Amino acid sequence: MVENFILPRQNLYTETRLFVSMGVGEECGVVACVLKEDFAETFNVAEILNNLLGELQHRGQTSSGIATFSKHNKKLLKTLKEAGKVAHLFKNWDKNYTAQKMKEFNGEIGIGHVRYATSNVDDDAFTILEEAQPFLRRHGRPWKRFAIAFNGHIANYDELKKELLEEGYILDTDVDTEVIMHLISLSLKKHLTHTPEGLFKSFEEVIAKLDGSFNCVFLNASGDLVVFRDPLGLRPLVIGENEKFFAVASESKALNKVGITNFRDVAPGEVVIIKNGEMICKSLKIDSRCAHCHFEYVYFSDTCSINDSILVNDVRKNLGKILGREERLKGRFGEEDWMVVPVPSTSIPAAVAYSYETNVAFSFSLIKNDVGRGFINSTEMRKTIMNAKYSIIPESVRDKKVILVDDSIIRGETCQRVIKLLRDAGASEVHLRVTELPIKFPCFYGVDFPSYKELIAGDINGSKEEIEKQVAQKINADSMGFISFEGLKESLGGNGDTFCFACLTGKYPTEKGQELADGLR
Repeated sequence: MVENFILPRQNLYTETRLFVSMGVGEECGVVACVLKEDFAETFNVAEILNNLLGELQHRGQTSSGIATFSKHNKKLLKTLKEAGKVAHLFKNWDKNYTAQKMKEFNGEIGIGHVRYATSNVDDDAFTILEEAQPFLRRHGRPWKRFAIAFNGHIANYDELKKELLEEGYILDTDVDTEVIMHLISLSLKKHLTHTPEGLFKSFEEVIAKLDGSFNCVFLNASGDLVVFRDPLGLRPLVIGENEKFFAVASESKALNKVGITNFRDVAPGEVVIIKNGEMICKSLKIDSRCAHCHFEYVYFSDTCSINDSILVNDVRKNLGKILGREERLKGRFGEEDWMVVPVPSTSIPAAVAYSYETNVAFSFSLIKNDVGRGFINSTEMRKTIMNAKYSIIPESVRDKKVILVDDSIIRGETCQRVIKLLRDAGASEVHLRVTELPIKFPCFYGVDFPSYKELIAGDINGSKEEIEKQVAQKINADSMGFISFEGLKESLGGNGDTFCFACLTGKYPTEKGQELADGLR
């Protein structure tokens, strides 16, 4: 039986985390795996989790972790977490250590998480490990002992935290996951059952209290896996199976890595329970309204992934094609001294399509070094990354007029650095073209955009042409051009009603998100 509900209006607490909230609202990745009975003794769930997480490394490089359930283990449920990339979790460079940990954390079911650091706080090693996920809720009864991992951001975190504090709770972190963990615990205590019906009731109550974006994977010491996605579907989440196991991941690319081609999106507002080898699904949503994050397609998601039945690579090619159509350089195309150069690697499909559309030669003149993503790190770390991130092939750009194609411009630090590199290498002109509109508003749903003052276009008003002119001056470009809003929507399939554009328009899909934005203005 499918039951539905409408998110209730909430009494909103006026205190907010302001921009610190965007630090703890991680743009992360979650995974889960359940071995089928016939393969539980021959497959290693820890190894599968390791492979799944490795494919989501672009969603977080600060910490990683897993929790595994084994009926043969005395504790039933164990967690392993480390600072750094996924490779650090099992120390893949040390075969003996890897083999030992793989054996120790093998089991029939597991969940995993990758996280990136806050942009406003230089976390020390202790804090990184304390905030690494999955979180473990200890309890003497197996069905009340559980691990949870979370992707997204709870916009009404402050009200929920205040309620818990008033009830006498002690919170060890400022991470949304801890609040969700306590809410789940309270609901499980209320229903006193771990049957599918009881679990659905518990998670229905929890979801009804949350405003924001949330993908969660939950694993208890009874061997029950629960997966749920927020009713607007702000962040991508997929689930699939093959003959050996079920698997869940923030992006479909991860499922492909472990041999799953039969997958689907976890529907917005859906709760999935896998218990005793059976998958039970239930919708907690009645309206058709969705607000998929458009920035997942522009920047965050891997090019190979399929989010909500849309191939990310197709969107990026469309962006480049439409941008080329909109931003022609008025008769200067075809001259030998012009070239299109992508800012690797997210913008490469767009730059290729832009080059084809405008008939300007394409060149891989800018080389990206693997030092991580820049805008999701602290100020000092960003400077270090930008200085080491890109290299130029001087001979290919000398005396050339470069059309630099990038996916987005946030603070403008990266573009400014790249433009300087091109000029120092001898480029005669540098023109920036961007497949995203100016980011003018903060995100309260999991993307760690900086404050208004830090956004390069945050304090610029006026027409699109005026914004382009002022941004070009700030980054020392000869000219710049953003894609149009209609062009962006066309790239996504033409239906802007199913996407969230709050960071561009200031119109937020949830009540609390809108209140936070209005308060910060």
